[in-house]
Amino acid sequence: MNRPPPDASDRLAAAFRGSDLGPIAQKILSGERLSFEDGVRLFESRDFLGLGRLANHVRERRHGNAAFYNVNRYLNPTNLCWVDCALCAWAKKVNEPGGYELAIDECVEEAGRGYSEAVTEFHVVGGLHPTWPYGYYTGLLRALKKRFPRCI
Repeated sequence: MNRPPPDASDRLAAAFRGSDLGPIAQKILSGERLSFEDGVRLFESRDFLGLGRLANHVRERRHGNAAFYNVNRYLNPTNLCWVDCALCAWAKKVNEPGGYELAIDECVEEAGRGYSEAVTEFHVVGGLHPTWPYGYYTGLLRALKKRFPRCI
């Protein structure tokens, strides 16, 4: 396995000296487990490049210089949505022209149209339907898992 060279750790430590992420970087470099509070601090950090450097360091330590990919299939069960997101040009309101909603069996059929053995997951996206119960979504996941057991 290709591990990061020893001097990579020194460079990373130097890059975070004086940074608010410095204490977390030290934990990562020493192999310590991060706390919940550390996770919150990472989540709230605006240092996206620093976060990326830390994450890449951990990835290389665990997996060498390897990258992993999945192949997903998007499913959009509906474009009907009760939310008014300012940037969305896709969603429709109930009774608006162009709105649609798919039954679970129609979603499974749609998933099969784009399916190949390379597919590793289904990415279920779409509107927040105004009347569908939570059970619709759990039923959809069960039906997809039954038809495509390797995915989800």
